Amino acid sequence: MMVIYKTTNLINGKYYVGKQKRYTDKYLGSGSALKHALKKYGRKSFKKEILETCESERELQTKELKWLDKFGAIKDKQCYNLVRETSPNKHRSYDDPDYRKTLSQRVRIAMHRPEIHAKVTFNNSGENNPMYGKKRTMSFKNMVSQCQRGKRLTDETKALIALRHIGKRVSTEVKEKMQASQYKRWDNIIIEAKLDGGYYEFFTRRDFKVFVKSYNKDIPIGRVRGTGVKRINWKRALSGEYDFIKIIPK
Repeated sequence: MMVIYKTTNLINGKYYVGKQKRYTDKYLGSGSALKHALKKYGRKSFKKEILETCESERELQTKELKWLDKFGAIKDKQCYNLVRETSPNKHRSYDDPDYRKTLSQRVRIAMHRPEIHAKVTFNNSGENNPMYGKKRTMSFKNMVSQCQRGKRLTDETKALIALRHIGKRVSTEVKEKMQASQYKRWDNIIIEAKLDGGYYEFFTRRDFKVFVKSYNKDIPIGRVRGTGVKRINWKRALSGEYDFIKIIPK
């Protein structure tokens, strides 16, 4: 039985509209925002209801769009649907370069729409974020660090990032919040450095940053690789890039 269904969050009233070629109560939907909500609230916090039955795949796709428009789903912040789009249920591999490119283009186009951008921001802010109140383990952080180590952005990517930030200004309040957040993050580590035959120990990022600024004064600009000491970049040092600087959790 082909159906158009609606999955509703019994806690906050948010809903998701979808289609299903072979109806089953177990399947609640595949939207990314809905998946995050299912993990956060649990499947028992959702109910599923049939909105309409269909006789063919073409009718299924047409009716899904009709119900999305009827609810005003894309502009409704209470809706988990992010894009007004429907397609046949064809499973394609993410390893397919053409498929990845198509998905990337669709997301880029969608995120340039103010209502979609606002909805994504709302669904990932504060308590709506699936990671709200959770802390990543040190082993997970180390794994991410190892995966990212050695990666470098291309000149083209750097130019695009710079272009997107031209003219943007961060308020003083936001700067203070970002600074406080970073200080809190790094104040739970000990930084050990062996430079020019000397041994240094720092208990806060603030102290280490002041030391690096003073140390770099008379040293020509240059990157540090291996064990040779030139000019130090304190952000790279905290990411564990330098062999002569160790980051130890308290």
